[in-house]
Amino acid sequence: MLSIDKALSIQAHPDKLLAVHLNKKDAQNYRDANHKPEMVIAIDYTKALCGFRPLEEIMHFIRTVFI
Repeated sequence: MLSIDKALSIQAHPDKLLAVHLNKKDAQNYRDANHKPEMVIAIDYTKALCGFRPLEEIMHFIRTVFI
């Protein structure tokens, strides 16, 4: 059980096919050939995806920087 009250390090787990490939290629660092699916279930009132900019601001950024 984890608390969202404190920031955690970002972790990325490979899907099953990539886990098998990485395990075969580098078993020293990828010891497990299985994927590690994760699930989040809030047990109290929770706001997810906190801290994102409003959609209008994101779209303005995309239009002015990328287009």
